[in-house]
Amino acid sequence: MDEPLSQEFHVAYVFIKMANSPRPGVWVLERSIDNGETFQPWQFFADSIGDCESYFGRESLQPITRDDSATCETQYSKIVPLEGGEIVVSLLNNRPSANDFFNSTVLQEWTRATNVRFRLLRHKTFLGHLMSVARQDPTVTRRVEERERDVVTI
Repeated sequence: MDEPLSQEFHVAYVFIKMANSPRPGVWVLERSIDNGETFQPWQFFADSIGDCESYFGRESLQPITRDDSATCETQYSKIVPLEGGEIVVSLLNNRPSANDFFNSTVLQEWTRATNVRFRLLRHKTFLGHLMSVARQDPTVTRRVEERERDVVTI
């Protein structure tokens, strides 16, 4: 479904809970302020600092110094948990004007959105050859089979 929210919102947090697959490997949380005509990155996600740099550039690794800087996060692309993983993105925390939102037009603009999307750049592989048979996780086979049926072309 690719419909606009039909109005403008100020988004402080985005909460994502995965179903029966791991969190994505490399992806971008994006927003539109023109009802989906164009999108801008809010937050980058990758497996490693190296992936952050190669996919999103060295500047994505810099600490937040502006209210409208998009940075790269690595903690939400880990393979564990294999399902039910949660991703909590705060669009306000650690911003210079976080404690003075109503007096920062830059931060107010940063949180404004008519559309939100997730652009998946690389899915998470299961690294089946590294999984221990001794763990005998019966859900691994089910997840692999379901993942192979639900291939997403980006």
